[in-house]
Amino acid sequence: MMTAVTPTLNRHRGFTLIELVVVIILLAIVAAFAASRYAGVESVSPFAAQQRAIAIIKQIQLARMQSTASENSNAQFQLQLGPNCFGAKAACVSDNSSMAMALEGLTIKPLGLVIEFDLFGSPKLATGESSGNITIEFQSSAGVSASLCLNSIGFVAVGACS
Repeated sequence: MMTAVTPTLNRHRGFTLIELVVVIILLAIVAAFAASRYAGVESVSPFAAQQRAIAIIKQIQLARMQSTASENSNAQFQLQLGPNCFGAKAACVSDNSSMAMALEGLTIKPLGLVIEFDLFGSPKLATGESSGNITIEFQSSAGVSASLCLNSIGFVAVGACS
């Protein structure tokens, strides 16, 4: 006796060509969207650097205000605005990532400043003169920039000083 083969068993053995083409087209659309989101992304965003810089400045200020040292020429309490590093002068030399950040792909203005903090957290230039308000600007190679303001009493805010 011969058993009859039902057509429903043979019909569900794989995908049809149309189903495969539709899936490939959908995957291509998703891949193109994902690739466009990551195209042109730089190593460091100026806005991320701005937020990190605010945190570093506050950390240096807090360390200075909690110290009992009478002099503020200690490199741990000096903010350095160098070409490759932004942060505590001592941390830029020792690669301490908690008090400094590397400026890969970013330029900083003003460059070369060293700012000291007194026991109240107020900034002054390492030369001993009053710093006044200082605008610190981070700029990417694509021309995107972000700035922050360090005013004469030590308050740090997003945006340029007025």
